[in-house]
Amino acid sequence: MAGIADVSEILQNHNGNYCTLNRLWLKHHKSAGWRKMWPDRYTDTMVLAAPELNKGNITITTERRTTADLYDLAGSTPRPLPPEKDNTPVVIVRFRSNDYLIDGGKRCTKWHQENNQDMHDAYIVTVIEN
Repeated sequence: MAGIADVSEILQNHNGNYCTLNRLWLKHHKSAGWRKMWPDRYTDTMVLAAPELNKGNITITTERRTTADLYDLAGSTPRPLPPEKDNTPVVIVRFRSNDYLIDGGKRCTKWHQENNQDMHDAYIVTVIEN
């Protein structure tokens, strides 16, 4: 089973663990641009309800995802390539049954451009609400 150490290793270029995880989570979740592009996924109610992540309210698992699925999560916004890392899992936060890619957009774009048909590892950080 994956844990915060595994996710922190992926996010090491961003410096930190829960602090970085939360910074990336809130950057992606509360982004006005994402809310414009996907108003059904990023409703104001959902954005306001986004909790700070900590070891008491998350579980971390791994899943295998297709390039197409990950590219859909990453969105088609152009990204500078190449990615800094290529063979590490992407990081997805799952909140209220919605998946939000918070790390790995460049990798997903590269895989899409290469027409990569492989399955890719993803760390899934699931938010537990009481």
